[in-house]
Amino acid sequence: MALSSRTNVQVTDVKIFPFEAAAPGSKLVAFAEVTLDGSLTLRGIRIFRSAQGGLFLGYPSQKGRGGEYRDLIAFKDAGLKNHLRDAIIEAYKNLV
Repeated sequence: MALSSRTNVQVTDVKIFPFEAAAPGSKLVAFAEVTLDGSLTLRGIRIFRSAQGGLFLGYPSQKGRGGEYRDLIAFKDAGLKNHLRDAIIEAYKNLV
């Protein structure tokens, strides 16, 4: 089955689960759940605040045999990754 190298995936739902009080020194401020095209939900996305005050995402990962962590979500299209990031950050800012 051949797949198009260009996809038009739509973010159809974003749920944000903020923390009322983060642990001292923790940069994690919320979790996010995103639904794509109404048919695929990605859970376990973490929203962090950087030392400079900006927001960035951490995707679900799993510890490998050698102790290193490997991402469970691998983006093949930078445009989709940016679109997803923008939708999550916007939803977080609208909530807090």
